[in-house]
Amino acid sequence: NKGQKRLYIPRPHMRGEKSSTWKGGRFKSPDGYIYIYIGKDDFFSPMATSSRHRWGGYILEHRLVIAKYLKKCLDKTELVHHKDGDRQNNIISNLVLSSKKKHPQGYSLGYKQGFADAEKLYGGKNDLS
Repeated sequence: NKGQKRLYIPRPHMRGEKSSTWKGGRFKSPDGYIYIYIGKDDFFSPMATSSRHRWGGYILEHRLVIAKYLKKCLDKTELVHHKDGDRQNNIISNLVLSSKKKHPQGYSLGYKQGFADAEKLYGGKNDLS
């Protein structure tokens, strides 16, 4: 019936774990990286992609693993690499921290042969040591 009015009942927008579409706060991006949901009150929320929003945001899992290991937030100039080239292998022993200043552009070429070869080619060292 076109003339009949519907009663509008406002519903609160459920976010995060309260949402019916919640899938655990973890997803794999099309380029193979794993993202983790970080709440607004989390210590590492400044690193999240949407940290300006009141409900939190997502962070790359490998950056979160290194940040937790160092017990500090990483800034945008700090880069994290996967030694074996597997973007889903985010254990601390497989991750290397570098800075943009120390990160030669040649690393991207090295990924074709694996991170170990890039380290040999360009003399990259882990900034954690």
